[in-house]
Amino acid sequence: MKGKSLKWVYTNGYGESDRSRVTDQDVLSCLTFDQTGDYISVGDKGGRIILFKKCQGSSKTGSKFLDYEYFNEFQSHESEFDELKSIEIEEKINRIEWLNRQYHGLFLLTTNDKKIKLWKIFSKEEKKASGFNIEPGHKPVKALKVPKLRKCGKSVTTQLKRIFQNAHDYHINSLSQCADNEHFLSADDLRVNIWNLSISGEVYSAIDVPVENTEDISEVITSASFHQSDPNIFMFSSSKGVIKFCDYRINSHYDKYAIDFALAEDSQKKNFFSEIINSISYASFSKDGNYICLLYTSPSPRDLSTSRMPSSACKKKKKKK
Repeated sequence: MKGKSLKWVYTNGYGESDRSRVTDQDVLSCLTFDQTGDYISVGDKGGRIILFKKCQGSSKTGSKFLDYEYFNEFQSHESEFDELKSIEIEEKINRIEWLNRQYHGLFLLTTNDKKIKLWKIFSKEEKKASGFNIEPGHKPVKALKVPKLRKCGKSVTTQLKRIFQNAHDYHINSLSQCADNEHFLSADDLRVNIWNLSISGEVYSAIDVPVENTEDISEVITSASFHQSDPNIFMFSSSKGVIKFCDYRINSHYDKYAIDFALAEDSQKKNFFSEIINSISYASFSKDGNYICLLYTSPSPRDLSTSRMPSSACKKKKKKK
């Protein structure tokens, strides 16, 4: 591959081709691959989750390239009204997090602004009863028969396993599974919570920024993610372009023991839009945990062995007029 440039090929597309028929509920809000790349999950503003499965070969789609086909769809969230705060909670899906496969079936976490749900997707054997003691035309039965169940194919079924709620005052922006496969974190503008997948009634607030007046907030948490292999490490990014790493083996207090990665900023070039441009909207670890990918205005990978500028940046090419 050295010296050769990657060639991107369009293979397939899903969705309504006629834009006049697209409603606001059909607008996609997030998209996530699972750890193996075999499945894609898509969330929309209507609270729906659409799943696609990888199909190897060109028998179904007529393409020689890797492709995906429709797998399943279900309603994850509904719009609700918070009576205590007198606000409406939208059904829009903010994040989807696939869990590592350990048991039969697929597991994923979905969240809107306030409520996190754990779903199980599995194949179920459909059975139908036959051999009843009823003859066509209501004819008298000569001998009693024992009805039997016969298999008539498989169907994909979704099951809600658990609901995690009442732990965030602001809109949830992140979900990330821990490497121990027992915990996950959720984050909003001022808080990072750590949950146990088996317990929905208890939560540990790893980060809770105290704020007396919301008008005084100058920096918020934009993203949070667990390390891919070390269950003791997680990071979170801020609207000022800062990345902080927390290690529970040292201390759970993030402000004193966290390692900071900040984008070098030229004071002479600082202007009104600097904070908007430097804000990190998303941050995640690489699979080996040695790199992180930051999303400013464009994706920027960073080597964790240095705290300097990103190792490279992916910039969009401008089209020639």
